[in-house]
Amino acid sequence: MRLITFPKLSGVVFCLFISCSQLQAAEPKQAISFGPGRLQVLGSHTDYNRGIVAATALDLGITVKLTPNPDPSDKRVTIISHMTGKDGKPMVLKYKYELGKEKKLGGWQDYFQGLTAELADPETKKELGIDIYPPRGYLVELTTTVPEGAGVSSSAAAEVALTRAFREAFGFEKEIDDVMVAKIGQRIEGHFVGGSVGLMDQLTSSLSKNGSLLLMDFADPKTPTFKIVPNKCDFEWVVFNSGVAHSLSSDHGDNFKNRVKETTEDSIRFLNERRAAAGKPALLSLSDLKISDLDSADVAALPEKLRRRVTHIVTENARVQEGVAALMAGDSRRFGKILNRSHVSSQKNYEIVVPEVQEAWKIAMRDKDVYGAAQIGGGFGGSISVAVKKGKAQEFSTRLEQKYAAAIAKMYWLKKAEAPEGRVTVGRKPSAAKCLKSVLGNL
Repeated sequence: MRLITFPKLSGVVFCLFISCSQLQAAEPKQAISFGPGRLQVLGSHTDYNRGIVAATALDLGITVKLTPNPDPSDKRVTIISHMTGKDGKPMVLKYKYELGKEKKLGGWQDYFQGLTAELADPETKKELGIDIYPPRGYLVELTTTVPEGAGVSSSAAAEVALTRAFREAFGFEKEIDDVMVAKIGQRIEGHFVGGSVGLMDQLTSSLSKNGSLLLMDFADPKTPTFKIVPNKCDFEWVVFNSGVAHSLSSDHGDNFKNRVKETTEDSIRFLNERRAAAGKPALLSLSDLKISDLDSADVAALPEKLRRRVTHIVTENARVQEGVAALMAGDSRRFGKILNRSHVSSQKNYEIVVPEVQEAWKIAMRDKDVYGAAQIGGGFGGSISVAVKKGKAQEFSTRLEQKYAAAIAKMYWLKKAEAPEGRVTVGRKPSAAKCLKSVLGNL
């Protein structure tokens, strides 16, 4: 039984393919678009388990200016990225390629050349039901306010900003609606770049706005359903970057792909074998389970690690529902407690919280102006989101930054002091730890 159902999205899959030769594209023009980062409010790792997620867009993100080449025969694409280096100084990165000659490099360039690579890919055309391609090359200039590795999906922000600018510049508004923007972004990251991603990040970046909460149900991953949820709470969000870059293949425990395998393959296979023996219908995903199922003999028989993974997914789906109800009721304290339970499960059951992020969460929990906080994003580094009493975000941000700096300095000093000589190399202290923006505003 599904936890939640909404009307199906309309216009997600086209029945007929659109031939490039049939398109009467307007004269290409310069376009500027913004792709926001996303704040996963509740629903940690539930999206690829066909569960439910609540998220919102930030006012931090990536801006893309796309200028078509003056010469229609010029097929060159130039990408210029204006960034801030690790030393805090401005830096400019450039990359060029020719349409039809995209080459995966394993770096930031792939998120941009991946757009034209995917639009030319027969599998992508069939899956998305579109057949469009730029009639000429173009110049892409991008700037960002999202720190890489903060866990607020800078990759989805880049994909959304680029696809929006591409859509406007070449007149593909009819072929690419906001849902299609998200689907193209997912294809770029999941197929060309090679990441294991759901659709949550791209949908939130494309459909949500700072000030609204997007509730998504991934029962059908190809056509997820969503709705905007009203919020009556009066807290403000603070996103704190631990300074430990979010990584999907971290030294801290198993990596992201392991979590996907443990929940979408290993646990499902184990449970379905037992269900088949008992004549029970097979599970499609862990999100088919209810809270009461956690006390069943089937779940109890799971290996201990898998049992904890299953517990997290099932209880996290329930927390999304509880959290949304609290937001709609204007109960900030109740919502904060649910947020805390989500973090504890992410740390104990899903094991995605590194020590530095846990330290930031503990400091936040001791603050008088905090309702609740949780790890956001995929984990293994990144940021925490903190629900702070209205009007107190700036003061809290200052306290958190100061206390975290002192705690991390001590943590790294202890690591160095306790490390066996010549056997352990201690990394430098996180240098990017800070509140991404003091007040991100109410939902």
